[in-house]
Amino acid sequence: MNITIIGSFRKYYDDICSVIQMFEENGIRVLSPKLSVIVDDLDGFVILKSDNRSYKPYEIQQKVFDNIDKSDYVYVWNPGGYVGLTTAYEIGRVTEKGLRIFYKERVKDLPIFISEDNIKNPDELIDYLNSRHLLMMA
Repeated sequence: MNITIIGSFRKYYDDICSVIQMFEENGIRVLSPKLSVIVDDLDGFVILKSDNRSYKPYEIQQKVFDNIDKSDYVYVWNPGGYVGLTTAYEIGRVTEKGLRIFYKERVKDLPIFISEDNIKNPDELIDYLNSRHLLMMA
């Protein structure tokens, strides 16, 4: 199963890297972001070493959307409920496509409905996805 993680890389990229490792160690393939390091910040848009340096931010963002489209699930890493503008934009696209989206915490700065079932810390999400995957295989 594939997942894309979205959230403020500028604020939480180290935490997101830890979540990527947790997911991958538990059989969940993370399509985006790749484990990398931040090499630049262009007006709040973070550029990772794994990004194609010849791409403009909107081209990198399109690659994220391509990975979202290939994902079975999307996970929003939003400690304290924070999502920035880019993450809010991504949430809108994910919702528009009807993809299953989970959140670390209830969003505070975006007026959207989120079911309690869609709020999970990484361990809970790993357990949920692995149990769902086992049910699908049975």
